[in-house]
Amino acid sequence: GRKMSLGLRTVELSEALDVDAADEVAAELAEDPRVLSASPNLRVFPADVGGPTSETDPDDPYFDGDDMWSLNGTYGIDGPTAWETTTGSSDVVVAVLDTGILSHEDLAGSSQVPGFDMIADVFTANDGTGRDTNPTDAGDWVTAQEEANDPEFCQESDSSWHGTHVTGTINAASGNNIGVASIAPGVKTQAVRVLGKCGGYSSDIIDGIVWASGGAADVAPENETPADVINMSLGGFGDCSVELQDAIDT
Repeated sequence: GRKMSLGLRTVELSEALDVDAADEVAAELAEDPRVLSASPNLRVFPADVGGPTSETDPDDPYFDGDDMWSLNGTYGIDGPTAWETTTGSSDVVVAVLDTGILSHEDLAGSSQVPGFDMIADVFTANDGTGRDTNPTDAGDWVTAQEEANDPEFCQESDSSWHGTHVTGTINAASGNNIGVASIAPGVKTQAVRVLGKCGGYSSDIIDGIVWASGGAADVAPENETPADVINMSLGGFGDCSVELQDAIDT
């Protein structure tokens, strides 16, 4: 396989396995005294995002209505009250481990710091390359044929543009009469692309966490603007692996 951060390596098998069979192989590997731990390279996916009702504060078109219930209303975070104290500091960097980012008029370039495309698998990346310094979202649409080839993980769909949605939730320009308001428009965000076609792999998530937080990761150039906060609006099936927990702990 390939070298990862934290001294880890991926192991490529001669044939595709389902999760149960991969668990069995990992358990066999872990019994070897030369192996500290082994876990399947699981697939993860963007989390579904719901769609405050308020008549106050920002003039962003989508703020008044049901689209931004999470910032206000019965089940929201009461954003307008929080904004009286702070709208976020530009000294704070929030890394968004997701599908990447698109250029958008509500996401000013000055609110972003350089990110990274951590997707190693070219099919998943959907941009013709593996890992590189360009975290632009190339789209994660799935065709009917791609679903037929891998029905367990791939469902025919249009692109989600999930990373741009999540980034906008965090620091879209607010009070500019454009699009949405955000939780903390004053912070910086950093796009770390780990999700693409048919989801993403936990090995990329692990390396993404380590790189985003400023850890030593031979898999990418040094992160000169390491994150204070890491946002992962994603999920999959099964328990958190030892290796993923190690990355979180670092």
